[in-house]
Amino acid sequence: MKPCELHIDASTVGLGAVLYQVIDGAKKVIAYASKSLSKSEERYPAHKLEFLCLKWSVWKKFNDYLWGAPKFLVRTDNNPLTYVLTTSKLDATGHRWLAALAAFDFEIEYTPGVSNQDADALSRLPSVRIDIASVQAMCSVDFAPFAATMAVFAEKTEEETSPFLHVSLTELRQAQNVDEILGVWMTAMRKRECPILKRTPNPAKHGIMKKNWQKFCFYRGLLHRKVEGEKPQLVLPTKYIPTVCNTLHDDMGHQG
Repeated sequence: MKPCELHIDASTVGLGAVLYQVIDGAKKVIAYASKSLSKSEERYPAHKLEFLCLKWSVWKKFNDYLWGAPKFLVRTDNNPLTYVLTTSKLDATGHRWLAALAAFDFEIEYTPGVSNQDADALSRLPSVRIDIASVQAMCSVDFAPFAATMAVFAEKTEEETSPFLHVSLTELRQAQNVDEILGVWMTAMRKRECPILKRTPNPAKHGIMKKNWQKFCFYRGLLHRKVEGEKPQLVLPTKYIPTVCNTLHDDMGHQG
């Protein structure tokens, strides 16, 4: 088995981890994982959250990859965690977690936060609010996989960050503009004229868009619709719908 490398991070809202494998001298992503915190976990101090993230990612999420694997490297931006395997200052919970990790051969290395942004982004992913009812509608057999009903709220994101890992705002803007459906409505919004749709492909999808015409707005150069009053809801390009579905995997009954 080729060498593995695990990046982990914990925030006040969740845990994040990225598993890499070194192939031909380059690191390739094998799997991503993200988990929101339970009510009790939210009360953990920072050092315990980082230890929880280590136990969760190694012992539970990536167990199938790491059990019996050659010695692997764990990278964290929490320096105290690098001593957790040798410290004697652990509570009962800490000792249980340490016992669970004893079957794995790894070392922990401190990495500055700027080099650990992949896991950091995943640990903060649960703070992005996603409307579950909308996702269920999108996944319905009778519902076309159309982004207009996907609810990804971006009011907590920074100016040039995206709600999705490894997808920039620029990429989202480009995807909206070239999307077969959204491109028509992006142009219409700029002209401030609701398009007249006659014999257009995908009439059902355009029909949904037309029903939401009065709710559409531009926010940071991206097409949104206003819901719950004035809250901007991102209208997803079709190509990124699978990204949202994968993001929801843990939050919809697959958490560890």
